[in-house]
Amino acid sequence: MPRRPTLLALTLSAALPQVAASQETPLLSAANSEEHGAYIVGSENQPVYAFVTTGPAGDGLPPLESCGPSCLHRWPHVTAEDGEVTVGENLDSSLATTVEWEGKTLAVYDSLNLFYFSLDTPGEEPAGQGIHTFGGEWFLIAPSGEIIETPEMEDIDQ
Repeated sequence: MPRRPTLLALTLSAALPQVAASQETPLLSAANSEEHGAYIVGSENQPVYAFVTTGPAGDGLPPLESCGPSCLHRWPHVTAEDGEVTVGENLDSSLATTVEWEGKTLAVYDSLNLFYFSLDTPGEEPAGQGIHTFGGEWFLIAPSGEIIETPEMEDIDQ
């Protein structure tokens, strides 16, 4: 004879989606490293970067225009799938917003467009800090919204 679900099992299964929704991981939160101090990471604990194209070695284009298809393969956008940017307790929610770009909703923090680096491993030291490529320089972002500068810059092939 097949087993019938009990009232308790039905009640618990109905409550599970609500519990999961209330424990949503922030899209952006803060991590800390000995070398870089506090910096912003995405929901998978992957470092988030700003692309600065206006410095002496930059191409002068806005970051979203400067980072074309080959750039995006290496430095993908941080997207906000539901159209909102959620932040952890160490970040300022008033600095988090979105921008629409080529049919996607992209995350922005303190007016900086946010990118991941494809060679980063979540939970490990950031590999993209201070790289110069694709018409600009890539920097980690502090919870204050300031870029984290590094004295050494590294060139990589595009």
